[in-house]
Amino acid sequence: MKITNIVARWPGSCHDSRIFRNSVIKEVLVSGTFSGHLIGDSGYACSRYLLTPVVNERTPAERRYNAAHKSARNVIERVFGSWKKRFPCLHYTLRTKVSTTLKIIVASAILHNIAVERAEEEFNEALEEGEVVIEADEADRPEGLRWREHFIRTHFT
Repeated sequence: MKITNIVARWPGSCHDSRIFRNSVIKEVLVSGTFSGHLIGDSGYACSRYLLTPVVNERTPAERRYNAAHKSARNVIERVFGSWKKRFPCLHYTLRTKVSTTLKIIVASAILHNIAVERAEEEFNEALEEGEVVIEADEADRPEGLRWREHFIRTHFT
């Protein structure tokens, strides 16, 4: 499980959705150059190109959609877990200059991908992580919610 895109541009605590809003990936998705969907947690606004979970499931199709969404998100979380396991410094605040910290993040992602390609074992024990609290940074867009409903009807009914 490799890291296919990384943006290490903003220092300090920055919400994921802000990074996404300013990313090349978003531009590619909005322009229609790439046909497909990203999946995101409920901290992102649901849109035609970024699908989020249904908060209050009402139908069997919505439950199936959420189960598939959760399964796909687990892959992403395993990638982050594997990366942090290889590079435990990513669990903590790095005590380096911001410019150095950003380079460490990108370099560790590249080294992680090399380790994955070479099937290197993960040798560090997993570190305990606290529960992640997701705070919405944007409101869902009505057209995004309509698209998600259409997507669920098409693929999960």
